[in-house]
Amino acid sequence: MSGEWPEGGSAGASPSQGAAGCLEEEGSLPGSPWLHKYSVRPPQGVSTWAYLGVLHGYGEHIGRHRHFMRWMAERGVACYGLDFRGQGRSGGRRGFVGRWDEYLDDLRRFLSVEALRVERREGLPLFVLGHSHGGLVLAAAALEPLPGVDGCIFTAPYFRSRMHVPAPKVWVARVLDPIAPWMPVPSGLRDEWMSRDEAMVRDSREDPLRVRVATPRWYFESRRWQETVLRRAAEFRLPALILIGDADPVSDPRATHEFYERAGSEDKTFRIYPDRLHELLRDAGREEVFTQILEWMRDRTAG
Repeated sequence: MSGEWPEGGSAGASPSQGAAGCLEEEGSLPGSPWLHKYSVRPPQGVSTWAYLGVLHGYGEHIGRHRHFMRWMAERGVACYGLDFRGQGRSGGRRGFVGRWDEYLDDLRRFLSVEALRVERREGLPLFVLGHSHGGLVLAAAALEPLPGVDGCIFTAPYFRSRMHVPAPKVWVARVLDPIAPWMPVPSGLRDEWMSRDEAMVRDSREDPLRVRVATPRWYFESRRWQETVLRRAAEFRLPALILIGDADPVSDPRATHEFYERAGSEDKTFRIYPDRLHELLRDAGREEVFTQILEWMRDRTAG
């Protein structure tokens, strides 16, 4: 795609009834027509007791987490997600960001949407879940105050890469960064690294919205913010649930535990799942992860 963001025309789309009667809606983020959003609300007869914002990983999109959002909505959690710029159905060059602050801007716009501020009127809690790259964006944003957010959930946060990037590839990225920072380079990620569930792996291979390249600017910005988040982890003070698989070939579990140890939160929980791969929400045995997230949120909900 070009660097121009397309106009969005579906912000006012009517909700549709999805799985188990959940109310699903997608379209442009109000006030930000280049950003695509998706929501799943509990079915009629199921009371909403919490709100959950969901941030996807690099190269994917929020639609890959529909099953998780529906599972939560069936149990009373209204879920909202977006595609970051350059990802999924949102506008922008694929895999490109000029400055990491642009992702933080996307997140702030997302959190300011009226649907995610209902909890302030109803007294219901708002949690935000960040997976992989989304976890790095969430942690970076939470180094500053995140008004209205009651807790953060991280699944396989991308605080340090476990992948080896060959020195020649890094050299090429350094040459390209000042002159063509948007130049696509194969990411090297493999679908079988993400999940042990064959159906999920097949879904990933056939997904036309996946971004299978990286760009020099994204690479260097993500590395810079990985270092920043770990260095400033003591400034992170929100309640946190941090989950990762010990067989994750993408996000380094040691860096995730390092963030947990350094985080300034008084309320923080860390769990490492044996034999799990990168996408905990799409891996085999995922309902165990879903349940832990749900129970952690319930434990932090008044009444």
